[in-house]
Amino acid sequence: MRCWCAANIAGEPHYRDYVANSGILAAAAPALECAGSGGELARHAAWLLHNLVRGEASMPSTSALVWQVADAAARLMHSDDEAVLEDTAVALRKLADKCGANPALQSCNPCAGGCN
Repeated sequence: MRCWCAANIAGEPHYRDYVANSGILAAAAPALECAGSGGELARHAAWLLHNLVRGEASMPSTSALVWQVADAAARLMHSDDEAVLEDTAVALRKLADKCGANPALQSCNPCAGGCN
């Protein structure tokens, strides 16, 4: 339920940074161990990642946060749930694009060298 709430709030542009900097990804890491197999928690977690990096202005503000998003996505990519994989892939692509456009974050681009 908390992951669903955080994903909903992160979907609002004016609250996205607050959610991103709240520590939600670190707190959710143990749950993501189970989420990789799919199910409702995995769908909510993937939707949260998608919402955290969507939009023009939204971008994780620190390299640590970029790696938290990338780590969460890596756990979710083991799912066999198509919705989880789709939201996670979109989140990774958006994250890679935004890291590549931000010189301060280029070194932590999870898709450095190509992500097509």
